[in-house]
Amino acid sequence: MATIMTTENICGCGPVELKTTLLPAPERMKVLQNLAAKGDFFAEEEVIRVLQQDPSDVVRHEAAFILGDWKERCPNETRSRSLEALIRACRDQSILVRHEAALSLAAWKCERAIETLATLCHDSAPEVRGSALHALVEML
Repeated sequence: MATIMTTENICGCGPVELKTTLLPAPERMKVLQNLAAKGDFFAEEEVIRVLQQDPSDVVRHEAAFILGDWKERCPNETRSRSLEALIRACRDQSILVRHEAALSLAAWKCERAIETLATLCHDSAPEVRGSALHALVEML
């Protein structure tokens, strides 16, 4: 079961985990947006956890978007974890998540991202293929 820090506890009081099933998806989205604004190591870890475990495709989609948007803000020591999380998300069962993970990989401009996007150009979903191609073009 996915966990996420509450907005009240991302400001230096230490992480307090809250089972995501206790909150409806729109509330989990609000918490993700607060984590995005924080953008530190602990917030990044929670966003990765949500991307990997949240039951909602829409919430996982938002987590993928945040990781792509954070690429330049990620501390160097955690960048590889964010990249790996996005690459794994490209194999998600949800078209919505694979689509956003592909677009988010465009920010990374590295060999692993290019290889993953090239593979996604053969995805079964046309939306994902289009997003992968768009991301590759953005990398040029």
